[in-house]
Amino acid sequence: MSMFAKFMLNVRQILLPSQCLLCGFTIQIHQRLQWGSVLHQQLCRACFEDLPTPSLQAEYLPLPSTYDACFTLFPYQAPLSGLILQLKTGALIHASFFATLFLYAIQTHWYVEKPLPDLLLPMPLHPKRIKERGFNQALEIAKPLSKKLGIPLIKNGIVRHKYTANQRHLKASQRAENMKHAFIHNQSYANLHVAILDDVVTTGHTVTACAQALRMAHARRIDVWCCTRRY
Repeated sequence: MSMFAKFMLNVRQILLPSQCLLCGFTIQIHQRLQWGSVLHQQLCRACFEDLPTPSLQAEYLPLPSTYDACFTLFPYQAPLSGLILQLKTGALIHASFFATLFLYAIQTHWYVEKPLPDLLLPMPLHPKRIKERGFNQALEIAKPLSKKLGIPLIKNGIVRHKYTANQRHLKASQRAENMKHAFIHNQSYANLHVAILDDVVTTGHTVTACAQALRMAHARRIDVWCCTRRY
């Protein structure tokens, strides 16, 4: 796409009315300009006011653990759970929405003295899964977040080489076995702080397996950033 085409697309997106992601209400340009917030570009005022305040609730884990902390935007509940399900089935506009929420939470809640990670790792999918779905939703969320925060993305350094059954269809007792040895590393992360980004964390077996590969690659610190988490 040419620079002019990109410019015209941006102008069109600004000038035309948009629909609320949650209720479908038409948001007119004067309302979007009046409300101001970037989040208001995608939500009507009523849905925005009903939305839980995005925060980076931190869960620190007892040692030994494969990752150091899990930072969560929201619990996995309506209306965010519905957006996650729509994202997984192809509503990629929701990826930019969650990236915006993450950026807002980081700018609002991240302590100045707490350094941001050196690298951002979107939860890898197996190539067969990407072919089936057509995209990696974690990568789609991570790309705008990486750009805004200036944190490089890890795209191929951790590989999901084992094709696993969908975790949603397994009992909790089966999930750890399903994810065993699912990831391998192909480069060193010695002395680096890495954040694994995922759309939803349930039992934590997937992020644990991914973090194990990072530990094997000598990562100094591993955090998990998730949009939603089941408790």
